Amino acid sequence: MLIRAFRLLVWLAPLPLMVWAASDPRFRDAEGLIDTSFCLWVTLALLSQAAALQLIDAGRRDRCRSRDLRPFCVCGNIVLKNESKAAAARLRQAFFPSGAKDDRPDAELLLDLLTRHRDRPRPLEPHTVETRTLQFLVEERRHLVDEKTRQKNRLTAQLKLYFPQVLAWFDDLDAPLVGALLKRWPTLEMLQRARPATVLRFWEQHHSRSRRRNQQRLEAIRRARPATQDGAVISGASAAVGTLLGLIGVLRQGIGELDRKIRQLVAAHEGSVLFNQLPGAGPALAPRLLAAFGTRRERFQTAAQWQAYSGVAPVVVRSGQRTRTRFC
Repeated sequence: MLIRAFRLLVWLAPLPLMVWAASDPRFRDAEGLIDTSFCLWVTLALLSQAAALQLIDAGRRDRCRSRDLRPFCVCGNIVLKNESKAAAARLRQAFFPSGAKDDRPDAELLLDLLTRHRDRPRPLEPHTVETRTLQFLVEERRHLVDEKTRQKNRLTAQLKLYFPQVLAWFDDLDAPLVGALLKRWPTLEMLQRARPATVLRFWEQHHSRSRRRNQQRLEAIRRARPATQDGAVISGASAAVGTLLGLIGVLRQGIGELDRKIRQLVAAHEGSVLFNQLPGAGPALAPRLLAAFGTRRERFQTAAQWQAYSGVAPVVVRSGQRTRTRFC
């Protein structure tokens, strides 16, 4: 709700600012005319405040993105500054102990905060085009991987209803072999009616050539007993399994395409040498580290500053004789 309220405030911000400028001497120059440049600065500062609500530090997500900032990031003559949302919230709590919340008082608090401390917020400096492209790709890849995991869990739940033996025969349910097997023989009864030579040839065509393991699977198929004889459960679950296999296949293909683009982008990126040499940074983690640190690494002069930005820095809190340490 808070983000939605600030988004609404963003698009309505210019009108009240111009109204305030007509009556507030702070918005007038030496000749008594309205200082429109300062009004524009305050308006853009409010846009920055709304965008800050969506900024997630690099320790928690792969990149920081705000749709409200995109039209302004391409303007070379506009400097955006980021203001902490916690500062505005604590000001509201201090001046409105009742917990009242309204857009106009929030805008007035932000205006007061920005006019008194114009030099404190840091300017928002976008990364290079290559780095921002990599940030998009690694985050979308993460979303696809999470979605594939969700669909895999749904597939597991459906198989447990009527065909749980597949979970023991294969280690990875989202492997192409499992999908092809379930599409050709969607039930245990159909698989048991197939000739062993046909099943063996099918496995070999899908790169499962371990003779010992294939024989063990054939013996397990021969001895298997159906989990249920209910035709409704078998028909419904097998239909759902077919749909889920299609979704998993599309997601697998999409992840592979993103992996290809990420590899090409990382190979040509100037910072890839540093992150590829880190211990434990493989083809999936190294691009995410590169996207998290970005190309504006001069913002952090020490490791402690990066820890504070990513939310893993220990912070000492003292009150009287009590002392505790928490992570910011």
